[in-house]
Amino acid sequence: RARAAVGRGVCAGAAGPPVAVVWRTGRDVRGSALDGTGARPLLRLPDERGVGATPSPDGRHVALSYDDRLLVSDLDAGGAVRDLGAVARDADVVRWAPDGRRIAVVADERLIVCEAGPERRGCRVWARGVSAETGASWSPDGTGVVVVRQVAGRRGGDEDLVVTTTDGATSRDLDRLRPRGSRFPYPYPPVWARPGPAWTVLDLRLKDGELAGILRSRVRAVRDGAARTLSSVSLAHTNALPFFVAAERPDGVLLGIRERYLRKGAAYDLRTIDPAGRFAPAGLVLGSFRQGMEDEDVDVHGVLADGRVAVTLRPPDTRRLALHLGTSGGGLGPVVRRGDEIAVATAFPGNPVGD
Repeated sequence: RARAAVGRGVCAGAAGPPVAVVWRTGRDVRGSALDGTGARPLLRLPDERGVGATPSPDGRHVALSYDDRLLVSDLDAGGAVRDLGAVARDADVVRWAPDGRRIAVVADERLIVCEAGPERRGCRVWARGVSAETGASWSPDGTGVVVVRQVAGRRGGDEDLVVTTTDGATSRDLDRLRPRGSRFPYPYPPVWARPGPAWTVLDLRLKDGELAGILRSRVRAVRDGAARTLSSVSLAHTNALPFFVAAERPDGVLLGIRERYLRKGAAYDLRTIDPAGRFAPAGLVLGSFRQGMEDEDVDVHGVLADGRVAVTLRPPDTRRLALHLGTSGGGLGPVVRRGDEIAVATAFPGNPVGD
């Protein structure tokens, strides 16, 4: 049975084994092993709002944002819930560091990093002007985070978007994207892979402030200490957005989503890109959506140590997300779990990105 844990009305379940998958359905947050076994209740919420409940890398803790606070539930300590002390208004991003010692959230245009251990408390703002839409990705060693910031443009014009790494003390701007006339470069969420951060930029064409077309797609990455373009594809004569950086595989190859426009919708599959900028099929089709559907969702959450890819989809005419653990050439496989929100502890966490 659930019992009261802290204020704010969040209740916690009994202690139990680690979990690798966490999902929310209505007011209930549950967890299980990767294969879906051992499912059990973790938390009971006062209402059905999204909380971004996310398991730690070792599966012994769950972080969530509720009532403008960052909370952690300690699953092997009777499910006790701790308030980390961060004011996290409108938090859309909750990310564990790979070592499980800290948690990053993007809230109210700020990157906030909190100490996660029970013996230490403290949260600090690491960056301001951060776009929640473009996420946050930890470095593999857990010392830094890559985000996209909005900064003032030249001469009071439109804001520039800057891909930035920070460790809370120092920051480094990797790529500054400046609007020029009707052209607006837009970065998708960066992923901090082992060789360095990587991200996709779409060069958009605007007319009267509205999207009028996509001119080009560029895959950018830090290699040998500097940002460079791995691939640049003109989209004037193609029906596909070739590569949105999504994750890194165990062999170090970048994995991304390709979106192809169909007559009555769009289809998605996974591709790889090598250091020379060449694309190749990854042997995993994600599915398709009909044109005009609302709330469609295609997200790659990361890659497991055995190479399986954690994917969530919201299929046509369904309200809830479905989690799959897909394999190259083997397809998506069965649905592991369904829920209003789903998060997975992956060995190679990307920066969930999709459509």
